[in-house]
Amino acid sequence: MKIPMIYQMENSECGLACCAMILNYFKYEISLNELREIYPSSRSGYSLLSISKVLGDFNISSHAFKASVRDLKPLSFPLICFWESSHFIILEKISKNKFYILDPAKGRQRMSISEFERHYSNIILT
Repeated sequence: MKIPMIYQMENSECGLACCAMILNYFKYEISLNELREIYPSSRSGYSLLSISKVLGDFNISSHAFKASVRDLKPLSFPLICFWESSHFIILEKISKNKFYILDPAKGRQRMSISEFERHYSNIILT
């Protein structure tokens, strides 16, 4: 099943936009605006802990892990990945050595392993 693409509206809400995508993937029909009303952002945005809390409030349990690119392939998707040490994206799938991501700032992208490695900060939320 394809994950709906939801774009962030403010620089600090990539984490909340990722939550909205995950929630809609799991059939919770909720918009980013609705989430923003319930979970207002701070200037620094959302942490892994706050993202996990949002998902937990909708009965989706999540856990943060350090993981190399090699560790990702056998995992269940979608995953939230920490990106460029200051951003969150969704890793939708890995297929034929291509990484399919949803970046709430830039949209859907497909990239090679080396390109993914340049941006990936080795932390995921499963």
